[in-house]
Formats: sequence, structure tokens, C-alpha cells
Amino acid sequence: MAENKKNIVLRVEPEFHQEVKLYVTANNTTLQDYIVGLIKKDLEQKKQK
Repeated sequence: MAENKKNIVLRVEPEFHQEVKLYVTANNTTLQDYIVGLIKKDLEQKKQK
């Protein structure tokens, strides 16, 4: 189990959730990996500025 991890909770519209769920499934990834990847990418881009 992920003992050293914290939670981030998001509330989104059901339609948006379904769209993202279909996207990650089609791209063979998880919702968690997709969101964490986006955040890390954004933070890295901001460091380079």
C-alpha cells in the first residue's frame, strides 16, 4: 500500500469525468498517472521560465 503518499481530491462534473475516463482508458493509463503527469509537466515548465 502507498503509505508515504497524500491524497488530492477533485470534484468535477460527471460529463467531464466520463470524458477523461474514456481518454485515459484509450491511452492505456490510469486517471491518477494522467493527472500527476500533467501536474509534473506543468511544474517543470514553470521552473524553466
